[in-house]
Amino acid sequence: MQINFDEIGNFIFGTYEGIGLSILAFLILCIVGAVISERMTRRKYVDRHTKEDEDEFFAEDDDD
Repeated sequence: MQINFDEIGNFIFGTYEGIGLSILAFLILCIVGAVISERMTRRKYVDRHTKEDEDEFFAEDDDD
């Protein structure tokens, strides 16, 4: 079985469906990369920025 790369290239770059699939594949690849990066960052910096820190930062002071 021969793979004809000319037909694949013509489909990807020469048709609307091929261009749409290319864009969709790129978006999925970016989302997967972002999720992996986020998980790696959360594992590396476990002890930083907790939910309590956010609540204290935005809390209003009653020092009037």
